[in-house]
Amino acid sequence: MSPKGTRTHRALGYLFIALMLTTAASSFFIREPGGGFSWLHLFIPATLFNIALGYWFIKRGNVFGHKAMMSALYFESIGIAGLLALLPGRIMHRIFFGG
Repeated sequence: MSPKGTRTHRALGYLFIALMLTTAASSFFIREPGGGFSWLHLFIPATLFNIALGYWFIKRGNVFGHKAMMSALYFESIGIAGLLALLPGRIMHRIFFGG
């Protein structure tokens, strides 16, 4: 809701990207009980793609494309993946809800 393109917006954007890259990198170390990756790990390349394309768009002045990629990054990586991680049988479900 604040003005876009300001110094604060850029600083918060870089912080958000740094946190998303940290999350994507650390998620490589979260494995299924058998030691393998799950279908939820497909969000890792999607996250990296959205970050790269969003940065590429804004460096070329395509504000619409940048906004679309950053919105997709937020809703896919935090909203969808976050909610799916809480499904019964998932590690996060056991952490938050027990059992």
